[in-house]
Amino acid sequence: MQGTTKRVLAVLVIVSCLVPVAAAGARPQRIDPPKIVKHVDPVYPEAARQARIQGVVTIEATIGADGKVKAAKVLQSIPLLDDAALAAVRQWEYAPTLVGGVAKPVIMTVKVNFALSQPPAAAPPVPSPPPATPDNVSQRAAQLALDGKYTEAIAMMEAVIARDPKLSDAQFFLGQLYEQRALSPAGVTAANRRDLESAVSHFARAAELQTDPSIRFVITWKLARMYGADSLNDPAEAERYAKKLVAEHPARAESHMIYAQMLRERGDIAGAADVMRKGRAVAKMPVPGLLMAAQYPMEQVQAGRALPRDSQRALLQESLAAVDAILALPEKDEQDYRLATLAKSMALELQAERLAQTREQRLALLIESERWSAPIAEHKNGAPPRPRTLSAAETADLEWRAVRRWNARLADEGKMADAMAGYTKYLSQRPRFHEVHAELAELLLRQAADARDSAARTASLEGAAAQFQHVIELAPAASDRDAAVERLLDLYGPKQLNRPDQQEAVARGMLKRQPDAPAGHYTLATVLFRTGRPADAENVLRGARAAIKPTPAARAAMASELVTAVRRHDDLPPAAARRLFDEADALLTEAEKLNGNEVTVLEGRMGWLHLSADRFERDPARAAAQREQAKRLMTRALAIRTKKLPV
Repeated sequence: MQGTTKRVLAVLVIVSCLVPVAAAGARPQRIDPPKIVKHVDPVYPEAARQARIQGVVTIEATIGADGKVKAAKVLQSIPLLDDAALAAVRQWEYAPTLVGGVAKPVIMTVKVNFALSQPPAAAPPVPSPPPATPDNVSQRAAQLALDGKYTEAIAMMEAVIARDPKLSDAQFFLGQLYEQRALSPAGVTAANRRDLESAVSHFARAAELQTDPSIRFVITWKLARMYGADSLNDPAEAERYAKKLVAEHPARAESHMIYAQMLRERGDIAGAADVMRKGRAVAKMPVPGLLMAAQYPMEQVQAGRALPRDSQRALLQESLAAVDAILALPEKDEQDYRLATLAKSMALELQAERLAQTREQRLALLIESERWSAPIAEHKNGAPPRPRTLSAAETADLEWRAVRRWNARLADEGKMADAMAGYTKYLSQRPRFHEVHAELAELLLRQAADARDSAARTASLEGAAAQFQHVIELAPAASDRDAAVERLLDLYGPKQLNRPDQQEAVARGMLKRQPDAPAGHYTLATVLFRTGRPADAENVLRGARAAIKPTPAARAAMASELVTAVRRHDDLPPAAARRLFDEADALLTEAEKLNGNEVTVLEGRMGWLHLSADRFERDPARAAAQREQAKRLMTRALAIRTKKLPV
């Protein structure tokens, strides 16, 4: 065999979805992927190489604070390649991931791509066939293929098959030649398809003749893949071979996993769940298979709200049984346990949503779900934290989070009316709970965005405005009130309801509640400028100056507020935008005189320079110079924050 055909390309792709491990049970925080410092290529399994098995194995890896891989698990499997991918990834090392300046463990998704290498200036190579064919014809055909002479190589092997059609290895090798010619750059679409059809014909014949069950399994899997959407796109044949895998190799967990995954990708969630349920009864499932067996029934319940209650109960019990099977494995690692507890928490939550008959039943299931969703560090000896007695406030919060998740799920499924009815029903029980009004307002805004006529859109926007007004009246925290005020100001602006009188009333109400807050003055000044009352706006700006604390940070903060206002309100008259822009400049100049190295001052000037370059500076050269100056300020601010420079 030529040396070039033994080489392997192993490509690492990092998907940008990292979460700190410490954040389990909290909202995930998006961070940048860590830099790999040690990469180990996977060893291409000989059986997979001979069978021309290629593709991408997706792995979820836990990277420790020291940058080393602590655990790795296959998320998307390819038979015969999984173990090699895991063995390689477990040897990789990364630069420590810093979150807030502290090294943290993270969970990330990586993809290991197995591809047989390409010889220079030639079509993809094929492996040497076994020496079962006469007169070393197969070796000569392989060399021709390496030179890109597929037509001659195929003719040679066709002659061998004509003399003895029962040579399984020759049939398989001929299928490979047709497959590789279909993938070569010289082919055309119609010819490619004919070659692929010839390839699967010879692979099917090879599978019939092959006596080794393991090799027959690989060939059948290859046929199922080649009939898939990325190749011949024949769903019926793809499913036929996937079923054949299950029928002929029922004890192999991969058979059921491959078939179930095919059905899931096709949208047949119920079929996928049923395949995994039956597969668990006849095959010893690895953790990825058990997770699939837990996931698919839950997806079926989520997608089928009209399912009979008994069917939903049976599906969720199957999910919990699969999860419990993972928890019972003596060889499970921390990652297995983490994924199993997450799945158990989700199944219990769905039971609370769909099956609970009383408030007491629902609360008991929700509390149990919360126990299992606790961070792994709180679990003792493979069990969740002990149940505790919840206060009335904690109970209400738990119920609210469940209501919020359920109605958000309804909205995501396009059932907006059902979601809003759910929030309205909850409001009848807790009319003064501001978060419900906020969620309902957001749904009304989504409804307005989807409205087909102006009357329906206006009605939804007015409904959202009313809900945000309730938030302002009821929210105990200033941050929640301020957020609602911002949404109301936008709603009453010219791009939405265009109600300048209502917009001014909201701004004045904000200032009345916080007369000493400069932000309230600036908000009102912006509204007055927009509505053509510059004299009144100037009076408000003077009031803002008097309210600002005499510190560089306070002046810089107010300057940043003005810069943000000018950016957000692109409907401001040019003169008004310029006036607010100049006021921000004056505040930053005062702050720079007090302390030019204050980080907030540097960052405030950086934002001002970008706004100037983007909107006010007409000279391209001067705008470019301002952006460069902003970069220098950013570098200086970062250096001060990391204590590389004195303040």
